[in-house]
Amino acid sequence: GLETVEEMNKLGMIIDVSHLSDGGFYDVARYSKQPFVASHSNSRTICNHSRNLTDDMIRVLSEKGGVT
Repeated sequence: GLETVEEMNKLGMIIDVSHLSDGGFYDVARYSKQPFVASHSNSRTICNHSRNLTDDMIRVLSEKGGVT
C-alpha cells in the first residue's frame, strides 16, 4: 500500500503499474513522489482489456514524468 510506495520512493526503486487495478494506478499516481512506469501496457481505447491504460491514465502517467 502507501507504505510500500513511500519506501520504494525512498530507496529510488521504479514503480511499475502494469498489473495494477485502475484504483491501484491512481493511488500510485497520487502518492508517488517519483515518476513511475507502465512497462508493458497498451491503450485501452485500442484494445479494451482491463490491464490496458485508459486515455486518462496515459495522460496522468505523462504528467508525472513516467513512461509506458
